[in-house]
Formats: sequence, C-alpha cells, structure tokens
Amino acid sequence: SDTPLDKIAKDKQKDEEKKRADREKAIRDHFEQKVAAELTLKLKTARDRLNSFRNDELPKVMVMADDKPRETFILSRGEYLKPTTKVTFDTPAFLPPLPKDAPKNRLGFTRWLFAPENPLTARVAVNRLWQNLFGFGLVKTVEDFGVQGELPSHPALLDWLAVEFRDKGWNMKAMNRLLVTSAAYKRSSKVTAGQLALDPENRLLARFPRVRLPAMVLRDVALATSGLLDKRLGGKPVYPYQPNGIWDALAITKERDFTYPASSGADLHRRSLYTFWRRTVGPANMFDASSRQACRVRAGTTNTPLHALTTLNDATWNEASRELATTLIQKFPEEGARLDRLFELVLARKPAAGEKVTLNNMLQVQTKAFERDPLAAKQATNLGATPRDTKTDPAKLAAWTQLCLAVYNLDEALTRE
Repeated sequence: SDTPLDKIAKDKQKDEEKKRADREKAIRDHFEQKVAAELTLKLKTARDRLNSFRNDELPKVMVMADDKPRETFILSRGEYLKPTTKVTFDTPAFLPPLPKDAPKNRLGFTRWLFAPENPLTARVAVNRLWQNLFGFGLVKTVEDFGVQGELPSHPALLDWLAVEFRDKGWNMKAMNRLLVTSAAYKRSSKVTAGQLALDPENRLLARFPRVRLPAMVLRDVALATSGLLDKRLGGKPVYPYQPNGIWDALAITKERDFTYPASSGADLHRRSLYTFWRRTVGPANMFDASSRQACRVRAGTTNTPLHALTTLNDATWNEASRELATTLIQKFPEEGARLDRLFELVLARKPAAGEKVTLNNMLQVQTKAFERDPLAAKQATNLGATPRDTKTDPAKLAAWTQLCLAVYNLDEALTRE
C-alpha cells in the first residue's frame, strides 16, 4: 500500500509548494507516532537493563598503588646537596625486626605493630585505657615509653594487661569492663594521713584518684541525664551553642574570615565528639582542650573560675537543667521523690536527710524570688533552642531549673571519685 509520501507525490491537483508542506507534516507525524515511540521504548528498556546490571555488579574498592619509592640518604650536616649513606624503611634496631615475609610498606608495618613479639603496642594501648579511667597511666608519661619516660609503677600489672588485651583480640570494650570491675577502680577516694605521707601522688593506688571529668564528658552527662542527648552515630561535625563573637578574633584577614554556622534541632545535642574543632582554638565550653596544633595524648587538668562560669551560665547546662526539671515535675508529684530521682540520675545515689533539708530550703527561697519577679523566671527558663514547657508554673519551673543546675555543679558531679 502507498505510504503518505507516495500519496502526496501522486496527487496532481496540488502545486509543489503545497506538496512540500504536506510532505514535511507527514514526515513529522510519522516520526512522532512511529519512530519516536519505538526509540523511547528501546531507551527505557536499555536503561532498565543498565540499572539492573549496576545493582548486581560486585562492589569495587579503590586502592592506591605506591610508586617506586625514591631513594633516601643521610644528609651531611642536613644539607640536601651532600647526601651520604643510603637508608631504607625499617623498624628501630632496639625493637624486633619486621617479619621475614612482610613487605617494607604500610601493610608490613601494620603486621609488625600487631605481631605477638612486639613489646610496645599492647602496653601503650592499655596504658592509655588506664589513664582514661584513673587519670594517669601505669607509665605516667603515656606519650613516651623511651629512656626519657617514667618507669611503670606496676610493671607486672602492665605486662599482664598487655597480654590479656592481645589475647582478647584487642577488644577495647572487654578491657574497659575488666578495669572498671577491678578492686583498684572500686576503692574509696578518701585519703588518710598515712597514705598522704607515704604516697602523696597515689602512684601505688592505695585509694582511687579523684579526677575531674573531661569537659566533653561533663557536657555529655548533662545532655544524657536531661534526655536531650542525640545518640546518632557518625555524620558531619556540628556547631552547638557558643558565646557570641568568640570567633571574631580569628578573622585575621578577609580571606581567612570565619562565621560560626550555629546548628539547630537535634544537632545541638549531639555527643561532644562531633563538635566542630578549629585547628587554632578548641570549643569554648571544653576546658583544657588541645589547640590541635600539636598531638597530645596526656591532657592537663586545670581548675579556674572560668570553668564554674561555664557550667553555671552556658546555654547547654541551663537548657539541660530546665529539661531535667520539667521531667521531674511531670513524672513525680512529690518533691521528695523528685530529689531522689535527681540524685540518682546525676550522682548515682540518693540524697542524705541533711541534703534534702538544704535543697528544700533552697527550693523555697528560689520559688518565692521567682514569684515576685515573673520576668526573671522567664529569663531563667528561656535559654536554649528547645521549646519551654508552658503548662508548668513558671516560678516552679525556674526554681527547679536552678536546683538541677546546682546539682550539676556539685563537686561530686564534676569529679570521678
């Protein structure tokens, strides 16, 4: 049968101009109705097959291949133009050599680090775990196990812990469980005159050392006990509450200007581990934080008025206190039960009778003060981005917020003992 183009060509009644227009229309209609539809279907089928293939293919891991290492020489008096003896990759001579079958690269070095005969890796690791819990390591200079470092206070214990760590498959959780269930960790922090005279630094561990908790832990404790802590794992750094203008001094030039992009929502309450940390200065609410310009494995501990000003006035602690107060008021109708639960959450014990009397007196004084000054009550409970409970009496909520804040700032809450 004739195609539309054949019919147009045989039509003798139309002039050439009309035929040309009809031909163009016929070609366009044929493409849209036949060719384009078929191509669209074929394209969809091909894309579906491609996606199916991509979903079924094996995952690939990108691996960097090392180039041929350049030759390295000892330089005479440090001058690059005066090379002397050629040297190659190797381990320190006073330590065991690399395994015979290990390549002299990062893989070989890793195998050497975790080889059973390596005397350092396990000892250094358990010494740092010990420091995290006791405030100082069995070897006090955790960063230096060499001739300039201190000798271990309990060498046999360090050896045993190192072997135990290795035999448990380098399981850090198992080692932490072992340490916190030990007799040394369970000892009282109370010191006698005799202990102080014989061992003022407590290197013999006759008592548990009183150690102020790290600032990151203090913040996380406040968030966790108040119910604000966001327990998500991983992700990008977050930008929690910071004092206004604290970063202005770091804007040295226009090119190096930095504006703090404050987070919102749940990101404000993530673990301190995820807090953004600028290289030149640590977060303002984390005492004794390293500047990150040098590696530090033994952080110092200081006690200054700025610490108390932070835990009393920072938005994180005030917001946590208000949320904890809200929970206590809503769940426990009786004040005695609220105080018991407050102490259990923050101090892991119940309050003594004398402590209850003191706290009740404080509560009465604060409540009356906030009843006389509603604006102060509102200001005391408005810190932080979490919406305030509007059903609870403002004076009552403000008074309990101040009480929770006071408990958060007790020496017992700030110190592991």
